[in-house]
Amino acid sequence: VILRDTGATLSPFHAFIFLQGLETLSLRVERHVSNALKIVEYLASHPKVEAVHHPSLASEPSHELYKRFLPNGGGSIFTFEVKGDAKTAQKFIDNLAIVQDDLNWGRGKFKFTPSPIYRIMDLWMR
Repeated sequence: VILRDTGATLSPFHAFIFLQGLETLSLRVERHVSNALKIVEYLASHPKVEAVHHPSLASEPSHELYKRFLPNGGGSIFTFEVKGDAKTAQKFIDNLAIVQDDLNWGRGKFKFTPSPIYRIMDLWMR
C-alpha cells in the first residue's frame, strides 16, 4: 500500500497507458524532428528573421557534429531571432495565435519561450 500511495509504482491502468505511448514514441519523435526542420528552413529564408539556430543549418558551429552523430535528425527544439528591437520582438510575441507562451516542456505541445534578453531590454527601456 505504501508504494501505491507514494507513487513509487504504476497502477495497471497507468502502466497500460505508458506502454501505449511508448509504442508510438519513435514515430512521434520522427514527426517532431521532421516538422521542426521544415520550420527551421522556412524561418532561415524569411526576410524578417535575423538568425535561426539549429544544428541542421550549415551556418551553425555544431553542424559537422550534427551530420556525424545525428544522421536521422537532431531534435525539434530551435531558436530564432526576429529582426528589429525589443518592441518588434514583443509585437511578434503578442501576435502569436496558435502557440502557447509557456515554460512547461513536459507535454507534446508547441511552446514559445521568449528570450530573457528581450524582457530585460524591455524593462531597461521603460
